[in-house]
Amino acid sequence: MQITVLGFSEPRLNLPRNTVSIASVAITLDDHTITVTDLRVIAKNQTFWIGMPSVKNVHGVWGPVVQLSSALKKQVEDAVLAAYEKKVEMAGGAR
Repeated sequence: MQITVLGFSEPRLNLPRNTVSIASVAITLDDHTITVTDLRVIAKNQTFWIGMPSVKNVHGVWGPVVQLSSALKKQVEDAVLAAYEKKVEMAGGAR
């Protein structure tokens, strides 16, 4: 399995202020690829994590668009945060 960070974009204005970036990743298993977009890079007290994409249902309840196992989510999170840190360093440290 290979996890590739495809890129980052600026967060939409309607997202909470602690959302610092939006990431997209490709998860490749053998010859099959799953692309996950709208991963939110979230910061609080200099701690970073990712929020998975979600959607509000007709009852106003938010639910996940995609569910990953805990182990796979950790691998995705590690890849995204490492790439985000590299992006920040290349930009001169401004988060």
